[in-house]
Amino acid sequence: MREEQLDFIKKENVNFINKVVWTYDGEITFYASGRRHGQANSIYPNPNKPRNENSRQLECIDFSNWIKDTFSKDDYIVLKMDIEGAEYDVLSKMLADKTLDYINVMYLECHYERANATPEEFIALRQRIKNETNVDARSAIEW
Repeated sequence: MREEQLDFIKKENVNFINKVVWTYDGEITFYASGRRHGQANSIYPNPNKPRNENSRQLECIDFSNWIKDTFSKDDYIVLKMDIEGAEYDVLSKMLADKTLDYINVMYLECHYERANATPEEFIALRQRIKNETNVDARSAIEW
């Protein structure tokens, strides 16, 4: 863990959970690019450089359940999500589970190229979020 991460988790009222955000509790294969710059680590292999990645099993959490178990709908929650392709499945589950109702503002960076989804599917999901919830959904550019 980097020094600045250690400093952050030592702050009061910070609960650092070193797990992969996903749609269930358990383990998942995680691909580490081994590079400091460029393609990020993900649950999806890098389609451009699969030979340069190492995979390993890591603990994952059901983000919907974590939101329900940790917060109330009265809390003011700002969510910044940049999870390298996993956003489509995680947000789809949150929409189905109604846990997006807990979120007030969401900054989202979509990585459809890593997931098994198209840009059109991500656009449709974001539109559903805007139509079916009160979430103020913003793009990554706005953060």
